[in-house]
Amino acid sequence: MTIPVEFIALFLSVALTLSGWVIKYMLSAVASMNAALKVMTEHLATMNGRMGKMETWQVMHERNDDERYDQIEKTTDALWNRVHSR
Repeated sequence: MTIPVEFIALFLSVALTLSGWVIKYMLSAVASMNAALKVMTEHLATMNGRMGKMETWQVMHERNDDERYDQIEKTTDALWNRVHSR
């Protein structure tokens, strides 16, 4: 049994065309995933910057709150000492 050359040529043409489409689809899928990962990376970088600013803000406000508390405590102690000394 001999397979006609035309059938082999047709089969190879279809196989190569399908392979090309599959490869093109896979490359476009990889490109879209890379684009999505780039967007996610940029968003995470923005969030990390905001977290750093928040941590700095928190430390500064904790320090201010501690200083205010110490001042209020000293003032209250001074007032109580004056009241008790009379």
